[in-house]
Amino acid sequence: MKHKGAVACGHPQTAEAAAQILNQGGNAFDAVIAAHLAACVTEPILSSLGGGGFLTIHTEQGQNIVYDFFAHTPRDKKPLTDIDFYPITADFGETTQEFHIGMGSIAVPGSIRGLFEIHRDFGSLPLSIIAEPAISLAKQGVEVNPFQAYILDIIKPIYQHDDTCFNTFKSLLPNAENQLIQSGEILKLPDLASSIEALVTEGDQLFYEGDIADSIVKACNENGGLLTRTDFENYKVIKREPLALTYRHARIYTNPPPSSGGILIAFALELLKSVEPGELRNQSAPYYELLKRVIQLTNDARMNIMSDSSPGLGNHMLKNDFLDRYRTEVVNQFAFNRGTTQISIIDAKGNIASLTTSNGEGSSFIAPGTGIILNNMLGEEDLNPGGFNQWQKNQRISSMMAPTI
Repeated sequence: MKHKGAVACGHPQTAEAAAQILNQGGNAFDAVIAAHLAACVTEPILSSLGGGGFLTIHTEQGQNIVYDFFAHTPRDKKPLTDIDFYPITADFGETTQEFHIGMGSIAVPGSIRGLFEIHRDFGSLPLSIIAEPAISLAKQGVEVNPFQAYILDIIKPIYQHDDTCFNTFKSLLPNAENQLIQSGEILKLPDLASSIEALVTEGDQLFYEGDIADSIVKACNENGGLLTRTDFENYKVIKREPLALTYRHARIYTNPPPSSGGILIAFALELLKSVEPGELRNQSAPYYELLKRVIQLTNDARMNIMSDSSPGLGNHMLKNDFLDRYRTEVVNQFAFNRGTTQISIIDAKGNIASLTTSNGEGSSFIAPGTGIILNNMLGEEDLNPGGFNQWQKNQRISSMMAPTI
């Protein structure tokens, strides 16, 4: 049998959704849309239509494009005292971490417009076919695996914090004691299935200019949120030329500024050039120790260069004088961000799609009747290094996500 392509995802059924589309004659871009939709069911804490992300593509014709459909800041802001914005504590076992959620933590979501834009540009199958695996999963249910149960348990205060959330999160809190769904139990998301079906029929306008936008804006007005109808109507996908790198014998395409993830990858690779590859055997203990040091130094450099007003890292990190401060530490002697999922697909024709998406931890709010969990990007400390509510109005949020080819 002729190979249709290859898929790597964060959940087996996410990958199966993409494989189904490839087997039906779809290209890598059809398959990555199908996988993102499926991930909203199989990985609901990590992926949501109420979040955002980035897609890096390489086409069989040789085009390289980054689709930026990450979250966008509102056009207006209010004092923190006037919005629904509060901390919860996530328990990782050996340590805890504070996250900020609430209606005031929601930025303008980009995922839905991003998926539709990708389909308009490069889709080959109808959306009704592409969406079918996700719709089927949402209706029939997915068995919660141990990892999804684990990350849900870590951030359970988001779903158990407020009595008003219990009806909204009835799929994740399936019993009278508001006990979270457990590993091995079946998660069904019928509202999300209906939403995907409606979007396929009515288009992304339903979310950005129709009833769903109206319901979210109404909830924001009444409950301390920031989003307006204008915020939704003016959301646009930004297409960028990838940051192109050469590392030894490889050509690399990744996420460019204003997002910082691609710059961080470029910085880390420049540090790795300080070591001759023959000195370290792949998958050996010294090899992993080197990667650990490089990742730590890259994060240290990021923290040193970020300023309150900086929307991203820019290209300053790649200047030799800055790199030299860290190169010596690599050859002499060592933060990973949570909340994302990655989908990588190549089809038989050589089309490649690398997608990273996130919903943060979720804001604790689901758009009424939709099953779509809204993000908490305005409450993400990593995305707001200058402090909460210091974000600039009407601006694409800088992210460390960097889908790479």
